[in-house]
Amino acid sequence: MEFSADVFITPEIDSLASDAADAIKDFNTTLSGMDINQLNQWSNVESIRTKATNAITEISEFVSVLANISTTTGSIFSIYVRSFLVEPQAVLDTTQKYIDTFDAVNNASSINMRSALEEGDLMLDLSDYNKLSSSEKDLVAAYVYIQKLSAASGKFATRDNIKTALDTKVFQLMSENMTDALLSFNTAV
Repeated sequence: MEFSADVFITPEIDSLASDAADAIKDFNTTLSGMDINQLNQWSNVESIRTKATNAITEISEFVSVLANISTTTGSIFSIYVRSFLVEPQAVLDTTQKYIDTFDAVNNASSINMRSALEEGDLMLDLSDYNKLSSSEKDLVAAYVYIQKLSAASGKFATRDNIKTALDTKVFQLMSENMTDALLSFNTAV
């Protein structure tokens, strides 16, 4: 990747620019090549985090060298290059939040499982869960905790394992609520 501003192009800057461009390309290729099911696999989450971190590191090194250039062209170009940090940083932030939540659920005790499920971001649809009463949410958290302990390693392997445990208990409780409502309606009529 070469730039037309001959005033500040040096072999170091050219090399850093090339490294940054390659890291961005690698990051974008990895991210665009995955569908939502692949994104749920732990190894792919780690790969995305690694590539986003690498892209951010390479761009940051490039920008720091450009920031040391006292020309107006260098300063303007530095601001332009910083804009490439936005997407990898956003993905890295989202990925880190996802990993932190996944870890929080896997490390949760029976007491704090509910808060781990509710406060994190595993990209789960909690709309039916949120319709449950507080005591029913406690039952869901207890069920998810038991399912976690029953897993081969005592932890969930994937986000889908958490989703299945959560959805199973929510569906069971909602079905019971619907049955109770129908029975109440039939006895009232």
